[in-house]
Order: sequence, then C-alpha cells, then structure tokens
Amino acid sequence: MAHLGPSRTDADRLNAKHLPLASAFLIAYRKRMKHPTLQFNLSPELDQKMAWEFFQQSMHGGDLFWETRAVLYHEELKHLGQQKQPKKFLNHYVHNTYSENIESLQARLDEIEELWTEQQSTFFSETDKRFPTHPWPHAHVTAYGSLFDFCPRFLQEGSFQIFLGDTDEGVLFTIAHELLHIIFYDFVNTHRPTFKTLETESGVFWELAELFNIVIQDTPAFINLHGSPGPTSYTDLAPYVEHAKQIWKKDVLSWLDEMIVILSK
Repeated sequence: MAHLGPSRTDADRLNAKHLPLASAFLIAYRKRMKHPTLQFNLSPELDQKMAWEFFQQSMHGGDLFWETRAVLYHEELKHLGQQKQPKKFLNHYVHNTYSENIESLQARLDEIEELWTEQQSTFFSETDKRFPTHPWPHAHVTAYGSLFDFCPRFLQEGSFQIFLGDTDEGVLFTIAHELLHIIFYDFVNTHRPTFKTLETESGVFWELAELFNIVIQDTPAFINLHGSPGPTSYTDLAPYVEHAKQIWKKDVLSWLDEMIVILSK
C-alpha cells in the first residue's frame, strides 16, 4: 500500500526548523485540539447484554473470554450452560449482584474516575505525539463499569466497559487501551478510506489495532502510566508482536503499511 506523502513522522514535521509557518500552524492546531471528556457510569442492562453475548461466543483472538474473564470472577456462572433458562439465570445474577452491591460498585467507579482525572494529562500528551494533527472523533466518551473483564468497545457511540474488579493499574491500562482504539480506528479510516469496509472486531483491521496498542502501551511513557502490560492474551497475535515492535518508527501510517504486508504473508 502506497504512503501518503514523505515518510517522515508528524513529530519531525512539527520540529522542522526550516518550516516555521508549518510548525506554527501545527502547534496552534494542537493547542486548539479538544481531548474527549470521560464520563463514568454504571449500566446493569449493558452488563447483562454483553455477558450473554460473550457467553454465546466465548473465543476471541485465541482467548476463551467466558472462562478467563467471567467465570474466573463469578463461580456461580461456571455451569451456566446447564441451566434450563441460561439467559434468564444470567440476567437475574447480574441484577441481583448490582442490587446487593450498588454502593460498593459506585464507590469503586468514583475511585476510578478520580484516578483517571489524575493521569489523563499524561495519556493525552503521549497520544498527541502519535496523532499530532488528528482530532478526536468524540467530544465525550463514556466508560461503563462492569462486573466482568470483557471490556468491549462501541466505536460509533464512543464508549467502552471497564472491569470494576481490576487493579488501579489494570483499569488505567484498559482506559488507555480503549481510547487508543477510538482514535486509531478513526485515524486509519480517514487516511486509508478502504478500511472503512472492514470489520473492527475481527480480521486484519482488528489485528492491526491490537498490535498497535501492544506496541504503544509497551513504551516507557505508557508503562509509567499503567504498568507493564505483559504478554498479550490473544494467542493468535503473539507471533506478530516482535515484528510489530521492530518496525515502529513513531509514524502510524508507515507502521500500518509495513504491518499489513507482514500480516498478509
């Protein structure tokens, strides 16, 4: 796939001393850029819906989501498939868990919101370096607290779920991960319009998005933000991780085009 323009990074263009007008424009543009405001909510209904979907389709990227991200934390759901009415059982379980623990769940969500408020400037500063001229597609993004560790995203709505039972570092990792997805998908759709027809939750576009996050979230600045991410749980992507890191030269489009070739082999 052809590159659009020279292969220098946007950061290089921003710092080029022989282009003062362009530099001034980009600096002013970045100052005007608005980062999305995160809103933190609880939604038992969304939790019911997503839990049922992941129960029905458990395998994602080589990871058994239902076993590792639901049953691991909720032993009562271990034999859900043996229930006469599994969906009804699941809905009751989620409803009752919220009803019995609403104060502690809300308290944890409030802690997460405060944690993010303290760290968000670091995240956006680092993200601006990767996407210096690309505006965020949403002015407001909603993070829904969840009983489960599925953490799905909803790109069109600009929202995602976070696991309330996770550690502080784990929650920060998830928030950063999902926000990176939101801007990455929008950026690629803008600069590579043919990608608009591709699925974002499977196939090559999803693989590229996950590998991009693996690369970025394993850089020193992001490790300082949320700790070391460790190896990916997506076993299907594991063979490509080192390649993805090796070809990263701080330019998203150049990395994207090289990574597509690697994935297509």
